[in-house]
Amino acid sequence: MRLAEALLGFPDAIDAEFRHTVLKEMGAQLHHDRRPVEIRQSATASEHVLELSRFCERHRDPETALHALWTTLEFLRRDEAALVDLKGCIDWLTRRGRLPERQLARLEELCDRIAPSVPRAVMEQAAQAACGAGRRAPLRGRESLPEAVHRLDQVRGDDDNVPLVLLFLAELAARLPNRLRGELREEIGAAAGLLGLRDEDRLALSARTRQPAPGGRMILQLRVEEVSAPAGGEQYVIEAHLYERDEAGLRLLAKRERQERLGRRELVASGADVLVTWNDLVATGDHGEDFRIEFLLPWSLLGHPADLWGIDADGYRIGFRCPVVVRSLDRLREPSWRRPWQDRWKLLHNGPAEAQVLARCGWLAIDEPGAGAPERLAGLKDRGPVLRLRGKDGDVRRWLDTHADVACLGLAFAYEPTDERVVRGVKDAVREGIPAIIWRRDGGDPGPLVSRLGELAAEQLPSLPELLRRWRRSAQEDDVADMHNHLTLLWDDPDCIDVSHARQFAAPVWTTIEQEREQ
Repeated sequence: MRLAEALLGFPDAIDAEFRHTVLKEMGAQLHHDRRPVEIRQSATASEHVLELSRFCERHRDPETALHALWTTLEFLRRDEAALVDLKGCIDWLTRRGRLPERQLARLEELCDRIAPSVPRAVMEQAAQAACGAGRRAPLRGRESLPEAVHRLDQVRGDDDNVPLVLLFLAELAARLPNRLRGELREEIGAAAGLLGLRDEDRLALSARTRQPAPGGRMILQLRVEEVSAPAGGEQYVIEAHLYERDEAGLRLLAKRERQERLGRRELVASGADVLVTWNDLVATGDHGEDFRIEFLLPWSLLGHPADLWGIDADGYRIGFRCPVVVRSLDRLREPSWRRPWQDRWKLLHNGPAEAQVLARCGWLAIDEPGAGAPERLAGLKDRGPVLRLRGKDGDVRRWLDTHADVACLGLAFAYEPTDERVVRGVKDAVREGIPAIIWRRDGGDPGPLVSRLGELAAEQLPSLPELLRRWRRSAQEDDVADMHNHLTLLWDDPDCIDVSHARQFAAPVWTTIEQEREQ
């Protein structure tokens, strides 16, 4: 019981003499003859507080019994931190809401049964939809589903005719699978009948439960931010935002933050468990018809194998489940880069239908030492324009000016953040508006990648993230020689930006987590 847990938070709960004092002081308030409260004798603290909780619950006036318990402990241990939790618990138990007590109990029992099938992000989304635009859902973010129902029953919404808790449950029902939706709809209807809601209000409430689950594009953005480390080196913090995208733009559904910093090696070794911890975000996104995960990365991490992150304890790759792309975090911070970006993005979507993807692709290569270097680039011959990077300022800019029809780039090398030629070349391409760049992380022969892209018509280029997912699924996981296990796609949609975060994106790189919180 919640009350028993709150009572165990008092360190002196283990002291039998203290427990007797509590019973004596409570009795002085509850009984005319001031006799102590009588409960079954218990040998342990946990058994004792459970019996005391049952006494309060079964008392002829439970609210009076709880008040006596509160005033007793406030008098005896007014400086204990556990008083805060006890006060919250008693408020939760005694505050009266809009729903009849028996009906509220039925709803809480039902919600307790279905809770394992309801991701937290779905619960948060339903609460926000019930409150409406411009009003924050009155939840702390830690409540279980039954606790959320109890809490929302105490809160009035914008419409006093329909309790906020019923609006929440209706929105929740709309987002649940059919097997769970029916029973919840019945209980909502029963509660509406007991409250005597107007016919029009009951019809509107019923209509909410019949809304389809989010069917637009669902976007999960994982922002990996570089911060300076006291001892030098690179460290990163991770933040996740789940959006629903429709004609009006992006609508934030849920947000998560990971407080601890990770070094580069830690990010590769253990950072991937982020999606296991935040699997409710993945489950909610996967609930939509079209789901994509975007990693917003600094230059130092652009080659990170994000598609290999696992989503369960067995390490099932997220790249198998949905399209996974990387994006340039720096491009989102630079409004001066936006115009050429939008122009090339339109070009990517508006190429002639009869052309091949390669008609919209160019290639960046580097001169590598070794006798076999020329052969590695043989597959690029006659398959699109090629620029050999030499690390000179303006090379990429001038080359793109002479190839205005290029909307996508392939790299004939692996992106390596320590190679100045590579970073400068890719950065210049991003600055000049190229929205799509694809490469092999293993630095293998680019020929097979050229052949893969050559199979596609230009009209398929906008579907490249989904096509890449299918290629990844076709590979044998443990085949390190299979190109499809090593493909990274930078895919930057200029229209897929949360404008409410524009200030954050334009801000300088965080130097500490504390400074970030102040921004």
